[in-house]
Amino acid sequence: MNKILLSILITGIFSACSNSELKTTVFSQKQEYKLLKTETRELKMEIEELKREIQKLADFKNES
Repeated sequence: MNKILLSILITGIFSACSNSELKTTVFSQKQEYKLLKTETRELKMEIEELKREIQKLADFKNES
């Protein structure tokens, strides 16, 4: 009986460690996703600004 309880305890400890590692991994991936999402948003804004600048240059060239 003691061996069974001990094996259940050991299994529980390993499960807790694995679960903790999984939570850490998921948290890290969520943080990375948020960072990439922010960077993507910033890049899109920069692209739009570049498009406006290109359009201004094209308009200026056409006026010349």
